[in-house]
Amino acid sequence: MTNKNEGEIIFQEGDIVITKEELNLEILKKEYSNRFRKSGERDRLVKYIRAKLINSGIRQQLKETCRQRIEEKGGIQNVTNEELISLISPLAKKTIDEDLKKEVSVKIKNFLSHI
Repeated sequence: MTNKNEGEIIFQEGDIVITKEELNLEILKKEYSNRFRKSGERDRLVKYIRAKLINSGIRQQLKETCRQRIEEKGGIQNVTNEELISLISPLAKKTIDEDLKKEVSVKIKNFLSHI
């Protein structure tokens, strides 16, 4: 079976088509992710990002946004985690400095280039 961009189809059911190449990419992603985590690099990067966000004041802004929503709703018992996450996720994504995003991307690429 072939067709999906001329790749060898290994699974097809209805609209779902998986090629051998797609499966191999998923396997590689999982392997790289495991190596990233097991090396400790992921934890170091998370700590680095957290420190940068704390120093930039973004974290405090997000906390304040959550506090305001909780007050508006009349207390923590009237607010779900999902509601707070949906409130601050778009704000957090827009607020994070592009330089930090690029810096983290470079660090990840450097790690992957040495595997």
